[in-house]
Amino acid sequence: MKFLFIFFAIFQLSNAVTIDCNYHKDGDWWAVTLKYYCEVTNDLNINSKDMTDIDGVNGELPSGITLDDIQGVNMENLTTFYFPKGLEKIFKNLLMIDINYGRLKEIHQNDFSPFPQLKSLELFENDIEVLEDDLFKFNPNLEMIWLSSNKIFHVSPTAFAAIKNLRYISFDSNPCASQYVQNNATAAKIIVENAIKNCVDQKELEVKFPSLIKTIKSIEKALVILDEKIENKSLNRIVFERKVDENSNNLGLICFMIGGFLFLGVIIGIMWMKFKEILITDSVRVKFNNSNEIQM
Repeated sequence: MKFLFIFFAIFQLSNAVTIDCNYHKDGDWWAVTLKYYCEVTNDLNINSKDMTDIDGVNGELPSGITLDDIQGVNMENLTTFYFPKGLEKIFKNLLMIDINYGRLKEIHQNDFSPFPQLKSLELFENDIEVLEDDLFKFNPNLEMIWLSSNKIFHVSPTAFAAIKNLRYISFDSNPCASQYVQNNATAAKIIVENAIKNCVDQKELEVKFPSLIKTIKSIEKALVILDEKIENKSLNRIVFERKVDENSNNLGLICFMIGGFLFLGVIIGIMWMKFKEILITDSVRVKFNNSNEIQM
């Protein structure tokens, strides 16, 4: 039993991640101005759900500052397929989390529940697909959520329900939504409503509108078949045009060769006529000379 406990402890330790921080002062992040924030400089390489625990931090803090004064974490351009766990144990007063260009596959309510005071969340240029039920239930103070350039196809009607004063929101460049607004709570509310309306999970649609979904799938199948036929026709046309081009080239070569033979025949004919003239002239001259010799 003791051996298993030690093994488990070592396994947990091997899956933990330590972050290296460069600390910056006065960070302006649109919705919030931070006194100090940490810029993570080492690649976390969180490519498994078992490797998401942050257990420590390296980096020299500014004079007179403690980790409790750090209000933001910037983790841009790092390999983070899954949301890192344990940040709240190191930074207890986070107002901003930035994981842009991080390749995040999914986010869940328990990722954000340790940060009830969170005001700004930037997650653009990732691979997020679903915003689940009550996603931000424990983050009522969020004022900015940036989700541009993800792969979102489903937004739960309750995902944003707990947020009181959302002013900055972006769904730009997502499959089912592409709107954004800055510092406008009314417009932000409308954008969220549009995203909820347009980003409906197909399974949910199949339950609510089975006949409609069946018809849509039939149409999609018919369009695929039509595209294949059009593609085949295009290929056949290309083959036909190539054959026509090849035949045209062959015909042109044949015509060129015939023209060359005709031209050569004309030249030979002209040369033969000249040769005959020379022969006739020489023959007359010989006869004339012979005649003169006989008379003498």
